Amino acid sequence: IGVVDQQHFRSAYDAFSKWREALENQRILVLQSRLPVEQARGFSLIDNQLPVISVNMSDSIHARVFTLFHEYAHILTRVSGICTPENVSPYDTNPQSIERFCNYFAGAFLVPRDALGQNLNAIGIRSSHMIDNRPLLEIASKFRVSVQVILRRLLICEFINRSLYKVKLDELELQKRAPKHKGGFGMSSPKRAITQNGRLFTAMTIAAKERDSITYSDLADYLDIDLKYLDKVEALL
Repeated sequence: IGVVDQQHFRSAYDAFSKWREALENQRILVLQSRLPVEQARGFSLIDNQLPVISVNMSDSIHARVFTLFHEYAHILTRVSGICTPENVSPYDTNPQSIERFCNYFAGAFLVPRDALGQNLNAIGIRSSHMIDNRPLLEIASKFRVSVQVILRRLLICEFINRSLYKVKLDELELQKRAPKHKGGFGMSSPKRAITQNGRLFTAMTIAAKERDSITYSDLADYLDIDLKYLDKVEALL
């Protein structure tokens, strides 16, 4: 997936789906679970045959995209990890420790320096030494990442100085703490099974049952689904 392809994703949800598919094509299981965000944003498990990335469905979709590549960096460096909000301070951009490096990798992967340097809003921020919300949001929308990721990349790529970064980051943190109306809609059981388990793990589990390597009871447990929905899960795959 090139930067041009990335910038043509329809939404952050589309971005997550496309990135997830790309990682599953690398034989990495990408799972989703629902936990309190303060406990973990995601984790990774190193395995020679099938490494695992799990991200927290309770987190925002932009955060989940970032977590995908934070945990991918753990797999590439062969150091399993659990990503919690307090692991790395958002003010810290030093890439020396493993957690800082994984953050640095994810940011650099999703927002490459050259692509950021060609963005007109980023060029305007660099020349004016000011950060208005609108251009920051437009850059984030272009790359399908959070404004916090863009802000950190602007600092690392030396488009802004640290004092401006901290002022704007504090402003964003205050906005993030403001109460928001929580809406949403239900997800069907078959779609939830694939959303949580990923296409790769779901397909492998069904194939294992077809070989009689596992039982129907195992299949229901692994996919966390009532067997009456199995046909619909297969149809979605």
